[in-house]
Amino acid sequence: MGQIKKHPGKIMKTDLQQDFIETINKEYKKCAACGECRMVCPVYGVSGLEKNVARGRLALAKAVADGDLDLTDTMADSFENCLLCMGCVTQCAGGVDMVEVVLKSRAYYVAKKGLPMAKNLAFKALTTDRKYQNMGAAGARKAQALFMSTLPETSGLRLKFSLPGFSELGQRILPALPATPFITRQDRVYKAEQQKQSVLLFVGCAGNYLYPGIPEKTLAVLNTLGVEVMVLSGQGCCGAPVQAHADTNTLKKLAVNNVQLFSKHRDQKIITICSSGGLMLKKHYPRILAGTKFEAQALDMSRRTMDISEYLVDRIGIENIKSRIKQKISLTLTYHDPCHLGRGQQITTQPRKLLQAICENYLEMPDAKVCCGLGGTYGFSHAKISEQILDKKINTIAGMTKIPARLATGCPACIMQLVHGLHKHSLSVEVGHIVAFLHRALA
Repeated sequence: MGQIKKHPGKIMKTDLQQDFIETINKEYKKCAACGECRMVCPVYGVSGLEKNVARGRLALAKAVADGDLDLTDTMADSFENCLLCMGCVTQCAGGVDMVEVVLKSRAYYVAKKGLPMAKNLAFKALTTDRKYQNMGAAGARKAQALFMSTLPETSGLRLKFSLPGFSELGQRILPALPATPFITRQDRVYKAEQQKQSVLLFVGCAGNYLYPGIPEKTLAVLNTLGVEVMVLSGQGCCGAPVQAHADTNTLKKLAVNNVQLFSKHRDQKIITICSSGGLMLKKHYPRILAGTKFEAQALDMSRRTMDISEYLVDRIGIENIKSRIKQKISLTLTYHDPCHLGRGQQITTQPRKLLQAICENYLEMPDAKVCCGLGGTYGFSHAKISEQILDKKINTIAGMTKIPARLATGCPACIMQLVHGLHKHSLSVEVGHIVAFLHRALA
C-alpha cells in the first residue's frame, strides 16, 4: 500500500499498460486480416488509408504492445481518427472488439502523455455540483449570444453557431443554448392521470443543455400513455465523451455517481433518450466498474435500462399507442439509425414500428445504418473527414426516389449533424427526435 501512496500515477500507468497489452493480444488473435472492415468503415471510406481502418489500427496496436514500435503522437492519431461507430465490430466474422482496442489504446496513450489541460478541466467540471455546471452553461450561452451579435449577417460562421430565428431550419452544428437546463436542483415527479407504470428518466447532457424539448416531449408522451416519470436531480453525464478521450478516472467517478443514484430506485425501469447514454448505461458501465464494489449495481442498472423507443414498443405496446393517436403525421418521413442505438444496442425495429404507426407515408432510407460522421467531438477534432462522411449521408437522402419532408432519429448528436448537413446541401427537411414526432401525433 505504501508504494501506491507514493506513486499513484506510475501504478495507474502500469495498470493501463498491462490492460492495453492484454486487450490487444486477445483481440489480435481473432483477426484474420481479411479486410472486411474496409467495407463498412466510414473513415476509411473517405481517406482510403490502412491506418484508418480496424485491420490497420490493430496491427499498429500489436506492434506497440510487442514493443516493436513506440506509441508516438503520429501513431496515436490512428486511434483518435475513429468514430467508434461499431461498423467494423458488427462486420467482423472473428468478433474483434475494435471499440475496446481503440479505447484501451487511447487510455494507454493518455497515461503516457497526459490529458491536455483544456480537456482535463472540462471533464473535471462534469463531476462538480450541478449548480456550477449550470453556471458554466449560462456563461456559454451568454458567450454564444455575444459572439453571434458581433458577426456580420453574411458570415459563414452563422451556419455553425445559431440563435433562434436565423433561418427556417433552426439549429446548426451547435444549436442555440436554452435559457435554462432541463434538470433542476430537486428531484421531480411527473404524474400521469391514469397511471399504469412508473419509470426513471436518464436525461443526458444533450437533453439537459442543448435540446430540452426532447425530455419535455418524452415526459408528455409517457404521461399521455399512463406512465409516471421521475427525474433525479443528481444524475450526471453518462461519461461517453470522457471515455472517448480516455480520462479513465473521471469516467469511473461519473459511472459510480449514476449507478449509486439510480440504484436507490431498483424497482423502476430507466428510460434513455440518447443512444450513446443508453449504450453507456447498458454495456459500458458493467465493464468500467467490473471488479469493484459497484459491479453488481452496474449490472442491475444495465438490465433495467431501456431506450425510449424500446420501452414504448415492448412495454407499452404498439396497439396501445395506435389507439391514442389524434392525428397522423402527414407528408413523408424517414429514419436514420444512430450507431449506438442500432449497432450498439441492437434497437432497429422499434423506432420503425413507432414511426410507421404515426406516419401516413413512411419511407425507408437506403443505408439508414451508415454513420452520419459526427461521433461526439470527432466532428470538431476531425472536421474535414466528418464533413465528407456527412456529405455521403446527405447525398443518399437527396438520391431517394422522393426526398422526405421529415427525418427522425434517436440521437441528439445525429440531429445536430443532420440538420447541419441538410442545410449545407440546401435540402429543406425537418429533423427531429422520434419522441418529437410521436408527441405531435398524440397531442
